Amino acid sequence: LALGDVNAALGRALEAVRTHQGEERESARLRLLELFEIIGATSPEVAQARRRLASLLY
Repeated sequence: LALGDVNAALGRALEAVRTHQGEERESARLRLLELFEIIGATSPEVAQARRRLASLLY
């Protein structure tokens, strides 16, 4: 995210949620929620990532 590539940052965080289990998955999920806050709820990238996160969790 520091390099300004929002999609890459969100993609890496989503991949961590997808590939990890247990506490590591929960940690990745919480980090992703932090990224959502930093980037902003109105961002189209955040909206897309939220949908992807929901599909990963359910």
